[in-house]
Amino acid sequence: EEVFENAKKICDIVKGVKTGLPGMDLIVFPEYSTMGIMYDRQEMFDTACQIPGDLTDMFGAACKEAGVWGVFSLTGEQHEEHP
Repeated sequence: EEVFENAKKICDIVKGVKTGLPGMDLIVFPEYSTMGIMYDRQEMFDTACQIPGDLTDMFGAACKEAGVWGVFSLTGEQHEEHP
């Protein structure tokens, strides 16, 4: 899925930036960087993720490996009222 491909690229960026800037301890990604901007309501529901879930696990693992804190953009969340 396209969202997971974006997330993998973001994780690679986290690790790569830390290599180039070893003193960095916080990395912040822009709004919509993971899922892209969506104007279609159904597309938002279709790409919504669980928190915690696979995406947050990926981002957490990349940050732990790089030894940094990260701020990431997740556009939609699946929950009881939004399965």
